[in-house]
Amino acid sequence: CDFVATLYLGDDVIALAVTKEQLRRARWHSGLGHAHLALSDFARCRADFYAALELLGHAVPRTPLRLGAGMLAELAKQAASHLGRQAGGREPPTPAEATILTERTDALRILSKAFFHENNSSQVLYANLCDLNYAERLGPSPALALIYSHMLLTLGVFQLHRWARSYGRRSL
Repeated sequence: CDFVATLYLGDDVIALAVTKEQLRRARWHSGLGHAHLALSDFARCRADFYAALELLGHAVPRTPLRLGAGMLAELAKQAASHLGRQAGGREPPTPAEATILTERTDALRILSKAFFHENNSSQVLYANLCDLNYAERLGPSPALALIYSHMLLTLGVFQLHRWARSYGRRSL
């Protein structure tokens, strides 16, 4: 399969650099990651979800410096998203974009579980922030309510109770 910078799903064209083949392979890696999580093989779970996310156009930072920079970028997106909601929001994603965003949120949600089991709190926070930003772009859904509840727990662990409660209210 030649690399193409668009993905055709039905009549929609997505501007994300993901092909049908990459989407298929990402789903395959996600399935393997789910299996490795169930077997408590967290290293292989991580490797599969890293591969899936890279195929979906989201590279997870693997060094502390890049993790810090990535976390700051995700926090900035969250602040901009909050300001955007107050100003009227943005266009909903097309069905093709929603497919990619949904795959990313699913992968990040499971990856955060693996990080949690490995007691890697900074990676849990990063994965949950990314998941939150993608889920908010999708709009109201059960997945968004779930990530709001994950943020409640994550921020509670970091002793950020005021912010944790605000995500708890949003999850309802």
